[in-house]
Amino acid sequence: MTDMGDSVEALVNMMRGTTAFDRALANQALQDLRTQSSEIVPLFRNPGDDPATEALDTIWLEFADFTNRANRLEMAAGELAGGIETLGDVRPALQSIGETCSGCHDIYRQE
Repeated sequence: MTDMGDSVEALVNMMRGTTAFDRALANQALQDLRTQSSEIVPLFRNPGDDPATEALDTIWLEFADFTNRANRLEMAAGELAGGIETLGDVRPALQSIGETCSGCHDIYRQE
């Protein structure tokens, strides 16, 4: 999940002007998010595998919904990847990804 944070951070830094806008890097970050999000569900197949987990037990009680939400993130990132042409495209892409991420984190992640 750390890799996903790195991908989002690359986009956030471009949007904030902390780093220069780079079309190829922005699109690669979204492609990486698509790939990384495809790895979410297998990470949570077995409850209790990670003693440092921030996951709530509801993931395993509602695993079908959790899986659906992870798949939606993968699809959203995949649809956005390749579509970043200008710096102005980064904010709406981040908003879309952020809404998808927070929709899952709000339910399945400890504060």
